[in-house]
Amino acid sequence: MTASRLLVIDDDVDVCEFVSRVARDANHEVASTTHFSEFKRLYRKFNPTIVIMDLAMPDTDGVELLRFLRAEKSKTEVILISGMDKKVLNSAKRVGQEHGLNMKGVLQKPIMIEDLESLLAAPSYFAGSVTVHELDAAIAKGELVVHYQPKMNLRSPVDDSPREVEALVRWQHPVHGLLSPDRFLFAIQETGLLLPLTRAVVTSACRQIRKWSEFGKTMCVAVNIAPQLLTNLTLPDEIASLAEQNDVKTSQIIIEITESGVMEDTARAMDILTRFRLKGFRLSLDDFGTGFSSLIHLYRLPFVEIKIDQSFVRDVGANEEARVIVRATTEMAHRLNLSVCAEGVESEDDLNFLRLAGCDKAQGYFISRPIAGEKIVDFAFGGASHAEPLRERA
Repeated sequence: MTASRLLVIDDDVDVCEFVSRVARDANHEVASTTHFSEFKRLYRKFNPTIVIMDLAMPDTDGVELLRFLRAEKSKTEVILISGMDKKVLNSAKRVGQEHGLNMKGVLQKPIMIEDLESLLAAPSYFAGSVTVHELDAAIAKGELVVHYQPKMNLRSPVDDSPREVEALVRWQHPVHGLLSPDRFLFAIQETGLLLPLTRAVVTSACRQIRKWSEFGKTMCVAVNIAPQLLTNLTLPDEIASLAEQNDVKTSQIIIEITESGVMEDTARAMDILTRFRLKGFRLSLDDFGTGFSSLIHLYRLPFVEIKIDQSFVRDVGANEEARVIVRATTEMAHRLNLSVCAEGVESEDDLNFLRLAGCDKAQGYFISRPIAGEKIVDFAFGGASHAEPLRERA
């Protein structure tokens, strides 16, 4: 039985033939083309479950192809290939994710047959196959679990143990295993379940805060609030009520908002965020530096922290411009009485630079991957240096 239908577009016929041969050997039905117009026709006729696309085509480019898939409301898994460097591939992957597409992975040319086979063999899980009932039931059954990524304290020469963590949701799926959020958050947004999911995450975080306190560890948890929820005027009341029900201080919950969340309706967002602060919550502006109005938002809205986006942090080892931006952002934030957290730390050199730059906190895989709540205490008290990653099936 054919496993899936794979559509390849690349201006190099040899690449199309190579990918097609490997895919057929893996029991995929395959169609291929070297032209965008033919790709559009094949996409609608062939109805692929996987698309493999080159980023650089003579008559179009990969971003335009991603726009086409977005316009088609595609649930197809997408694999990007290119001879360009990995940064360009990963940037294009993020574009696809922002469009709500199901990005399966990236491959750099020349493509290694083992890498292609491995990516094609990775478990498939389509957002389009998830029903409202399934997601609703997953929330009700507690299948959507919360893992926590520690933030290291960089300002204390004596104690750099984490006092804060970021709550990150996972789906403990009964069939597909532990799924990362890129596998289901789009479906959550499409099915209108963002608010129930947020309630579940906050409730789980509050309960975990109380468990940590039993071990003598006072922790704060950052919770991400989706931009779509910044139109809900009762949201501060709901989150405050959940904290009260679980006997947790609102000051132990940090509300993380991306800049896009305050751009559509600034007046309403200002209303909601101000009420969060009045209720004792702390506010953090996430992904700082990736938008166009960050300084305006820092000036007008009651944030207490900014998080420097990982796209800058990951480049500080090799890029002087990135180092300048991190230093300048940190200095500006401190002059505005804001604390600074750097995301995406992947090496000891990154961490040392951030200390010298004056950042207050840092998080990233070098410090710890997101881990289960019960493992945080061991990590916080020095039982682990850099936590082992939990094995997730994507």
